[in-house]
Amino acid sequence: METNHSLERQETIARRCFIATNFLSETADKLSMLSLFSLIILFGPQGELLGLSSCLLLLPCILFSFPAGILADKFSPFRLLNQSLLIRGAILLGLSMLLPQMLDEVQRCLIVGLLIVSLSSASAVFDICRLKVTPRVVKLSVEIKGKESFLAPLVRMNSLFWASLAAAIMSSTLIWLATGAEFPWTLLRVSVVLYVLAYFAGSKVEDICNAAFKRKEKPAEMSFWQYLKRHKRAAKTLLVSAGVGTFSLAFFVCLTLFAWQGHRLSFPLMTDLLPALALGLMCGGLAANQTVKRGGLTKLTEGLAIVLAVSSIAAVITASTGRLIIAQLGVFALGYTASKSQSLLDTLCQSIFPRQYRGRALGLRASLQLLPLLFAAIYMERILPSVSLLPALRVLSITALVFALLMAFVWNDLVFLLCRLFARALLKVFFQFQIIDKSHQLDDTASGVSHWGRRRTVILAGNHTGWLDPLIVGAIFERRTRFLVMDDAMKWPVIGHLAATLGAIPLKRGQGSDALKSAEACLSKGESVLIFPEGKLTRDGSIGEFQSGVARLQKEAQCPIVPFAITGGFEAWPKGKKTPRPSAIRVAIGKPMEVKELRDLSVDEIKNLLHERVVELKNND
Repeated sequence: METNHSLERQETIARRCFIATNFLSETADKLSMLSLFSLIILFGPQGELLGLSSCLLLLPCILFSFPAGILADKFSPFRLLNQSLLIRGAILLGLSMLLPQMLDEVQRCLIVGLLIVSLSSASAVFDICRLKVTPRVVKLSVEIKGKESFLAPLVRMNSLFWASLAAAIMSSTLIWLATGAEFPWTLLRVSVVLYVLAYFAGSKVEDICNAAFKRKEKPAEMSFWQYLKRHKRAAKTLLVSAGVGTFSLAFFVCLTLFAWQGHRLSFPLMTDLLPALALGLMCGGLAANQTVKRGGLTKLTEGLAIVLAVSSIAAVITASTGRLIIAQLGVFALGYTASKSQSLLDTLCQSIFPRQYRGRALGLRASLQLLPLLFAAIYMERILPSVSLLPALRVLSITALVFALLMAFVWNDLVFLLCRLFARALLKVFFQFQIIDKSHQLDDTASGVSHWGRRRTVILAGNHTGWLDPLIVGAIFERRTRFLVMDDAMKWPVIGHLAATLGAIPLKRGQGSDALKSAEACLSKGESVLIFPEGKLTRDGSIGEFQSGVARLQKEAQCPIVPFAITGGFEAWPKGKKTPRPSAIRVAIGKPMEVKELRDLSVDEIKNLLHERVVELKNND
């Protein structure tokens, strides 16, 4: 009992220290970068060094993010995280003490530039290690307190980055207005204090987590590039997340560049718009937690598509309005969507890449999404102040909207998602539709339909009660499920078109073998398939004799079979009736019949076992 209590206490300390380290370091990071960025502009001739500042700020992160990911995968990310804190604190301490008393402005500018390169490189290490360490802290909590959602705590940790950025914006604005010309030096000294506090908090996390995870990571079976080449889904996720990240950060960069119209900071603009932007960043980070309560690629990418669409609309409003209150609302929305999208993107990469490749994946994504921003910032310097940024913001918003639509159609299959939502709403309104999930394993809360329905390729098999059955089962899952439907039913006005969109495979009379070949081809592509083993509709609502088609398909495709039982489908729309009638419909989903369980069984034995499972589900329901 004392041991469990001690472990829980250590886990609580580790989590709180990690949160403190994250918040303090990210806030210090943004404050120090902003102060050094300001020094570059102040020391340069007439302040015309925006492009140079952008290069010094972004280029080290672009060049060093992927090597930082390699380091995080190879060495202890806890130790690297703390070492980066110590390096940054030492650099800023020396800078704040020595720079004001030495050299002329040109030499000062050069020294500040070199320090920015050093700090950006250390910051890249910290950002990758922060994302690499977060799952370990969450896992420690899960192991001690029991099973819980993995993605939601992960995003809560990631959203602290955006809360820190918002805190840095607000505090730096207040300090600047209060201290005037002393602004850069004040921020540098504040940053040193925050780095030191973060270092001590991070040391506590390192000690506790290293004691909890004494076993070493398993070495990767293949190189990172071989993994990307073999797993197209992971490579696609990486590219999509980098593209979305570029757009979400570009809106943020455009807004901050408004402050440099004419290469001079506009204090009225900062005081009017930055509070709205900071509040939006904090709200967006917190809102990202809600999107991943039911984790998975579908939910994450669906949320990202919506975020990009909202960003586009907000950008158009911000760039077109002449009223301050509307501009503040637009800036709030842009900050909200920028922070939410970055948290979702971090989680998207972490959820699809194995731990041994996760650091390199995150580092490559950071490099890819920052590279276009570097060129955009350099180009902006050429057109400022002669050209307003408002047209650029409008063009950016239109491009992002097109990208959101492409992502929604190509990546998420938006038409299928909309039809699925429509089908489920239709069933709930008219037929009191209810899903009873009995597929959970006793020792694994992640084995239910919400888990394998998205991630596994399975054969769904159950009783055939009425004409609504394909629509009922097709509306359950968050990924496309193919199912066999009689060719005549595909010609019906509404139901036929809806079934085709949900993934129906036409079945012609007397050509069942051709339909099974089409189903096998779908399974080989990773698509789940629904088949009614009875082969025909029931005449009285009872479960008839099963045919051998499902068992033969399982032997060929080597996929699990998930049994289900529909109750109320016969009463809702039985064979021989031209129109449906209101009735309560329930679907009970059983535990998957795994491949290893069926490997030694014959076709007839699989058929009989499946029949028993479906009857049992219907009787228990």
